[in-house]
Amino acid sequence: MSSKFNRSYSSNIDIASRQSNAVVFEFGTAYIRIGIAGESKPRRIFPLSSPLHSISPLSEQSCTQTTSSTSSTAADGPSYWSSCCNFPQDLFVVKSCPGYEDLGPWLRNLYTYHLLLKPRSRRVVVVLPIYHHPPGLKSALEAIFLTQLQVPSILFTHPFETIPYAIGETNAGIIVDIGKEEGRIVCFFNGNMCENTLQIVPIGYQVVVKQIRRDCCKHPDKLVANATRYGTKQVLEDVFFDLDNPNSLMYAFLSCLVECPLDLRKQVVQHIVFVGGGVEGIPHLEQRFLKSIQSLFVERKKVECITANKTIKETTIYGIQNEKHERFDKLATLIMTAPLSIMYPLHFRPSCMAWIGASIMGSMQLSNDNQKWIHRSQSVLLESKTKSII
Repeated sequence: MSSKFNRSYSSNIDIASRQSNAVVFEFGTAYIRIGIAGESKPRRIFPLSSPLHSISPLSEQSCTQTTSSTSSTAADGPSYWSSCCNFPQDLFVVKSCPGYEDLGPWLRNLYTYHLLLKPRSRRVVVVLPIYHHPPGLKSALEAIFLTQLQVPSILFTHPFETIPYAIGETNAGIIVDIGKEEGRIVCFFNGNMCENTLQIVPIGYQVVVKQIRRDCCKHPDKLVANATRYGTKQVLEDVFFDLDNPNSLMYAFLSCLVECPLDLRKQVVQHIVFVGGGVEGIPHLEQRFLKSIQSLFVERKKVECITANKTIKETTIYGIQNEKHERFDKLATLIMTAPLSIMYPLHFRPSCMAWIGASIMGSMQLSNDNQKWIHRSQSVLLESKTKSII
């Protein structure tokens, strides 16, 4: 009596990859962060010399290593790796990823020289900027990871889906993300962002730096330190806290609160989280924000009302200081009495909160995320169908 055992190598690889922590990639607007899920910080950080949405492909100048402890071969860009290693290029990948031909060899060498892992051994979590990632980057990464590198499965997510995992202390709040080029504000509840509350404004850290440089050039007779101090304060008032400016951080924050459901407003304003690289570059931003937002509202009058116990209670009515912004008048009582509370300091660096959240997400076996994973078997089937049609 003989028995046959049919072994599926790909299924064994997929089972083994689920037992190991995933590899986490975060493609931000200023940096690319890479590491292993379950760890408290990324292993490698690559700065982008140009904005993420304007690079195609990731060239040798746009990706350089920040740490100097690695060897020279590991620190060079993807163009160097693709020319010296001569890895075979899959025709299907190259055709479906125009402009990203160097990204495949760069990622392969990233596994070899930096992570010391085989791509087929672990799943991958990729964090991309919400709505504003480069056109074709997501499909290019999917094709390269699944077809060329033969990663078992891949999960695409965005910062507002991962940051609540890194916060961990509340199930509702407001995320204020100040990046290199723009600021994003959104409310979240039970780990999910409220999409209708999302506000995106062009007030990133780079805008502040450019404006301060202009102010310093206008005051050449003053000391640089005094000019910089004056310019920083004035720019923060104009770019971040000026309610007359519809592209300011304050206007976006109040607009986010207006769109937030009424039963969540009191809970979310008690857990405000500032994240992003811009928060690290601007000292005491959180404290300045609290003082500025409370100065926008004033006490109107005090009224007496009868409570359920038939006792007289004095109630204060608040309103917006400038009548031009009566749209935000209904938020006055909430902001002045809630009270507002900013989660400070955070457990991790504000610039790494999105990666940390993805690291926690990738180390957890979440049942509701199974349908979001894209498996290699599905990609191979789609590739065969596409080739048969061609």
